[in-house]
Amino acid sequence: MAKVTKSKANTKSAITKKPVTTPKGKRARKPTTGAAPKATPKPRAAAARSAPMAGDAMTADVTAALRLRHLDDAAAVVETLAAVGRGYRKGPASIPKFLHLAFDADQAVAEALVERFADGTRPAGIDRDPHRHVARATVDMNLLQLAVEADADARTTLTSLVLGTWDPDADEKAKLNAIGSFIIPLFKAGKG
Repeated sequence: MAKVTKSKANTKSAITKKPVTTPKGKRARKPTTGAAPKATPKPRAAAARSAPMAGDAMTADVTAALRLRHLDDAAAVVETLAAVGRGYRKGPASIPKFLHLAFDADQAVAEALVERFADGTRPAGIDRDPHRHVARATVDMNLLQLAVEADADARTTLTSLVLGTWDPDADEKAKLNAIGSFIIPLFKAGKG
């Protein structure tokens, strides 16, 4: 529905169009006839990649495990999985200091978390995908109850981790809620 308008100063007709709404809610105008669209700069891949924090072995191990599986290693995914891993290492997987063991379980924990994250990432399969909304609701409820701040990317990562940890063939549906109630406190412990 283009309107043809004539200007007194310019006798040529110009085509004006209504602005188009982009998916992010920002308004953008289509280029007028004859004008070439502006080239948009490509985002730097290095900026989107996460750089391991100095001295944090869990972050480095999670990044390496994600890259090994050719999965998204964006900063939000890496930091979320690393926080869960750090929380797990502080609690159930902590090695007592009196044992004086040189064994470091960070790599094994990181690989297990990435494997479960990969199992729960879209498309997770016909057995898991229909339950994604239940896993997301469990994640959101536990984050709210524990007063843990998490952005949308962290919530999505935690949802995929919960969904990937649940085994739909062997576990009851109710266990899906229990898994989320176990992972979110680990995430909180690893963030702090």
